[in-house]
Amino acid sequence: MARTRRRRIMTDDEDEEESTSSEYSPSYSPEPINILKETLDSGELTTKSLDREFTNFLDFRDRYHKEFMDNLHRHVQEGSYSIKSLAADGLEQRMCAMSFLDKYGEMYWGTKENREKYLEPDRLAKPEELAIYPLREGEIARAIKILLEKKARRGWRSSEKVGQTSEVTETGICRVYHFAPLQLAVALPWPPVPVQIYHSCLWMGLRTRGEGREDQPNGKVNTVRSCTWSDESRVDYKQKKENQEYAFVPK
Repeated sequence: MARTRRRRIMTDDEDEEESTSSEYSPSYSPEPINILKETLDSGELTTKSLDREFTNFLDFRDRYHKEFMDNLHRHVQEGSYSIKSLAADGLEQRMCAMSFLDKYGEMYWGTKENREKYLEPDRLAKPEELAIYPLREGEIARAIKILLEKKARRGWRSSEKVGQTSEVTETGICRVYHFAPLQLAVALPWPPVPVQIYHSCLWMGLRTRGEGREDQPNGKVNTVRSCTWSDESRVDYKQKKENQEYAFVPK
């Protein structure tokens, strides 16, 4: 996305007046141009902009587009930011953007060496147009804030589906698989057959897949779908077999 400075065309009278006044103002010096701020103020970057337009605005080389987007998404997840809040709460968006810069600002835009690594070479020759941290921290944060709102509204919903494991812990009593927005707790010792979780908006089931066992020849799959939603939209599902208990536990 090209960034251009807006120019106002002056009339001859205005031009003459400007020249006359400058003769009596030897110390006059115009304020430095802030292209990033002008671009943001003009509304060229919105929640409808492409992801690549954001990384282009932030001067990234194409090869680092995905890395930046992945790091931003990971920062949201590790910081336990609510996708719902990021979609609508400007304060939450700003807090997330600023904390992201606290972690990655110096790495991407902070030092000359890092800028030469991550940013487009042709932008480096124009420091007045370059995203530099912390000099342009406010403008960088504004762009990330808009990007967070966009992704929370349109791009990151699917990432919170049940079935994507984010963490596995053991308590000594059970092994807990952490899903969004549920957990799967499995009593130890670990059962002899692997467990797979399937989820949709209509049903949730737990499948145990046999691997040549006598009671499940040829790897026959047993499926249970006796799962119901309560008034609070909480899931309670249990299967007891051979003293092993599988339970969906809402966070």
